[in-house]
Amino acid sequence: MFAWIVGIICAGVVGALAFIAFPLVQPSLAWMGDAAGQPTATSSPVDGAPAGLDECRDLYDNALWASLEWTPGAELKTSTEPPRTAATDLVAALQPQVLFTCDWTSDDGAISTTVARVPADAGAISATALSGAGYACNEAAGRVVCTRVDGETTDTVETGAGLWVSTVQTTWQPVQYQSRIGDRVWAG
Repeated sequence: MFAWIVGIICAGVVGALAFIAFPLVQPSLAWMGDAAGQPTATSSPVDGAPAGLDECRDLYDNALWASLEWTPGAELKTSTEPPRTAATDLVAALQPQVLFTCDWTSDDGAISTTVARVPADAGAISATALSGAGYACNEAAGRVVCTRVDGETTDTVETGAGLWVSTVQTTWQPVQYQSRIGDRVWAG
C-alpha cells in the first residue's frame, strides 16, 4: 500500500514539473537553433554563385561566423545591393552582377561584403584602375587584392576567375576577415 501512495505522489510531482516546464520548451528550442547558426529553411541556391556559396552564412567559417554573430549588437541584413566600395568608377566599368551583399552592423562598427560575377579580366582592370586611386594592390593565387585604408575604414576589392568580393569595414575589423572570405569564395 505504501508503494502505491509513493508512486502516486511521484507521478504527481513529475506531472507538475512537466506542466511547469512545458511553456519553456518552444523558446528553448528556438534559442538553441539561433545559437547554432542554423541556416534558414527558405534559402535557395543563387544563380551563378560559386559551388557552396548560396547565402551569406556560406562565406564564413564557423569561428568567424560565431565571432561576428556574438559581437554585441550584431545584426546581419542580406540583399542584392551593389558593392559599397569607394571604387565607384571600377564598379561602373566592370558592372558586377551581384549575387548577394552581406551588411553587418554592431556596436563595434559595420562590415559590408558583396559577392558578384565580373568579366574574367577584372583582376588586371582592377589593379590598373585602383592603383591610381590610392589602393595598394597585389596578386596572389590568381587573384588581385586591392586595399585602401582611410582612417577607420578599410576598403578591399578582390577579383579573379570571374568573381568579385568587395568588403568595406568601418571600425569593426575581425582578424583576417578578407583573407578568410577570399579563401571560402575561391576554394573550389
